[in-house]
Amino acid sequence: MEKKSRSAKKIVLVIVLVFILGMAVFSGICAYLAFQDNIAEKYTLKEREEGLIMTALKGSIVNQEFEVSEAMLNTYINDKLCKDNDGTNTGIDHIMLELNDDGVVRVYSHVFYKGQPFALQCKAMFDLDSSTSEVKAKIYEAKLGELSVPDNILNVVLSDVLENNKHIKYINNGGNNISFIASHTVEIPNTNGITLSLKGGSFKDGAAVFRTNDLKGEALSAAIEFLSSDEVKEKVSGIVDDIKDKIGGLLG
Repeated sequence: MEKKSRSAKKIVLVIVLVFILGMAVFSGICAYLAFQDNIAEKYTLKEREEGLIMTALKGSIVNQEFEVSEAMLNTYINDKLCKDNDGTNTGIDHIMLELNDDGVVRVYSHVFYKGQPFALQCKAMFDLDSSTSEVKAKIYEAKLGELSVPDNILNVVLSDVLENNKHIKYINNGGNNISFIASHTVEIPNTNGITLSLKGGSFKDGAAVFRTNDLKGEALSAAIEFLSSDEVKEKVSGIVDDIKDKIGGLLG
């Protein structure tokens, strides 16, 4: 009876050791796959194409849609999302979008998760709230290195990566969603600047078609509002009274 008890304990011990060893091997394999980086060519910006803001500004002035190339869009988002003027780590080192007719955007990036560099790739579906210019993206089919990341792990990764990013925020609503405000203020001397806000857009192979706010219409509305203000009416009334007084003086 005692021998059977010892044998049973040995069997249990062996099973536990095998399980621990299996988990260690599994963890090692996962870590190895996660640290693989076979997409450097895809997340590295090879061709800089400036001019997205000027293209958007022209489209906004004439209130028309405008097309930007994949290279132009990637140049802008790399400058916007991967750099902070104060040197703060944004969590994203490189990022590239691959645009397609089906509306699904392939995202390739080099990020910092728990302080360690990883290659992160995923698919994203974008949705725009035109009233606020807030763009929301649903992230799915993600891979950290060569390791497929389940949704419950992906939300942990995204939350950590974007913790210090001022331009993108992670939405902790049970899904893997991120959001950002698609607007840009163009600095103009002696003014408060001109704000361009995204109001619509679509993707096709290698390019995007966007529509922004109507600057000409906004400027006209602002001018009409200003001319209709009590301040302007008071000044005009004062000028008219001065003219009357001068005319009366001349006639008198």
